[in-house]
Amino acid sequence: MAEPPTVPPGRKESCGYYTGLPDCPTLVGRSTTVYDNEVYEKLLDPVEKHAVVPLWNDSAGPLRRKILEAVKGVDWNAIDILRCGFTSLGHGHLVRPVIPFVSVEPGSITWMSGRAVALKCRHVLREHGIHDVKVEIKESRIKQCCSSDQDQIESDRSTTKLKPRIPTHKEESFERHNIQLSEFQETNIASSQFPTREGTKGLYLRVRNTETVVALTCRHVVFGHEEENVDSCRDTNNTRSVLQPGHRTYQDTKENLHEAISWINPSLRCYKSPTEKQLEHQCILKANQERSLQRYKPFESMESRTMGYVLLSPKFGLSSSSPALFRDWAIIELHQNKHQTPLGTLEKIEPWRTISSVNTGRINMMDMLCGIYTGVMSEAEMRCLDYESALPGRITIDEDYMRVCMYGSGSGESYGITNTARSVIRRFVGGVPMISEEWCFLGGIKHGRRKYSSCQGDPGASIMGNDGRVAAMLTYGAQGGNTGIHHISYATSSGWLLEDIRGHEYDVECMGREVPLEPLHFCVKSEN
Repeated sequence: MAEPPTVPPGRKESCGYYTGLPDCPTLVGRSTTVYDNEVYEKLLDPVEKHAVVPLWNDSAGPLRRKILEAVKGVDWNAIDILRCGFTSLGHGHLVRPVIPFVSVEPGSITWMSGRAVALKCRHVLREHGIHDVKVEIKESRIKQCCSSDQDQIESDRSTTKLKPRIPTHKEESFERHNIQLSEFQETNIASSQFPTREGTKGLYLRVRNTETVVALTCRHVVFGHEEENVDSCRDTNNTRSVLQPGHRTYQDTKENLHEAISWINPSLRCYKSPTEKQLEHQCILKANQERSLQRYKPFESMESRTMGYVLLSPKFGLSSSSPALFRDWAIIELHQNKHQTPLGTLEKIEPWRTISSVNTGRINMMDMLCGIYTGVMSEAEMRCLDYESALPGRITIDEDYMRVCMYGSGSGESYGITNTARSVIRRFVGGVPMISEEWCFLGGIKHGRRKYSSCQGDPGASIMGNDGRVAAMLTYGAQGGNTGIHHISYATSSGWLLEDIRGHEYDVECMGREVPLEPLHFCVKSEN
C-alpha cells in the first residue's frame, strides 16, 4: 500500500475533504494515498459488524491501549470508529469503509504530525489483524452543547409576588414557543447564576417513598466551567435555582413573537384582493401570536421562571464504580407551586411525542406512546447491540441500525442512529486529563445527506430507543466549525445514570407505568 504524501495538501483538499458532513471539519492527516483533487459529498455511517469493534470495545484490551499510546503526542480529544464514504456512486447499496477518526484541537498539529499519527494507528491495527481500514485525523472540538453564556447577567432579585404556574400539556397548542412554558420534559432551562447558558430539562424521576420529583440534566448546564469543581448538595447555605426557560430563549422568543405580529398586516399587501378566508386566517394567526405573547409577559422576572433548585450534582470526574464513564449530571428538585399538575402524577411526555405525528407523520403509533413509560434500557444492553445480525449499510435509509429519537431545546425534534463501536473522549478537569467511553450516535438522513445530530442548547435531552424506552442523556458533541451544530453526538447511558444517582443515596425511579414493548415499536421513515 502506497504511503500518504508528505507534502501538505492544498486548501481545497483539507477544507473540502469532508464536504457533506454537517459542519465540514478540516482534514489534517490520513493514512491513505494521494487525493484525486475532486470534491465529493461524504456521509458517516455506524460501523455495524466489523472485526475491529470487539477489539476496540474492550477498554482494557491491547488494541485500545496501543492506539491511545499512538496518539499521546498530539492534542486529541476524541477517537471515533465509523464508516465514511461518498453519498452515492450510482449503486443501490454501498458499504462504506471503516475509518478510525482521531479528532484534534484546531490548529494544534501540522500535516506531517497528523500523517505520523495516522500511520502509527494504522500499524497498531495491522498488528491486530485489521488490514481493511484507513485512519484519518480531523480538526474538531468536543463541545458541551450549552448555548452561549458570554452575555451573562446578574441574577434578578425581583421582589414581585407574581408566580404564574407552568401550563399543562393539555392546555397547549404545540408551537415551539408554547412548549417552553409547559410542564413538558425537554424544555429549555438555565441556572440563575448563568441565565444565558442554556440546556435541556431531561427525564423526570421520582425519589421513592417521598413526594420529591426531580428532573435530570447535565452538570455543565447549571454549573459554569470556571466554578470550583466540587460536589454540590442543596442546603440552607447552598441553593442554586433553575429557570425555565433561560434568559436568552425567553428574550428571543418575545422578540420573535413581536416581529411575527408586526408582519401579519403588511403580509396582506402581498395579495391584490385578499379573500375572506385569507383575512380570517391572518386574524386567527395574529390572535394566536398575541395570546402567546401575553402568556410570556408574567414570566419577565427570573423569580417567576424559577421552576426548581439543584438538589444534587457530584463533581466532574470519572466514576469510581465504572472508571470508563464520565460523571456529568445534576438532578433538579421541581417546585410544586410552579406546576399545575401534582408533581407525583406528572406524565412522562416529551414534546416530539405529541407534535411529530401531527406535523410530519414520520413515526407510527406515536399516539400510543403518549404518557406511557416503557422502561429504561440497561447499560449492558446498550453496550451490547446485536450487530452480528446486521445487514450492509444503506446509502439512504438507516433501517438496519438502532434508531433513536430526541427533543432538544436547541434542535427540537430529531432522529438518529447509534454506533456499535464506542467512542473515547479526552477532557481536562482542573488541568488533569480524563479519558472516558461515550455512546456515539449520528443524525438521520434527509435528502441523501446526514443531518446534524445535535446542537447548542441540547445537553440534558433524553434519547429514546425505537421501542419507547429511555436509552441515554445527551452530553457532548463533536463540532468541526463555529456553527454550533455537531456531526457526532455523545451520550451517557440512562441505566448507568440512575444507578449512579442511587449510589448517591437518592433512590430514584422513572415516572409512569411500564407496558409490554412488542406493540409499541415505531419506525422512522426516510425523508429522501
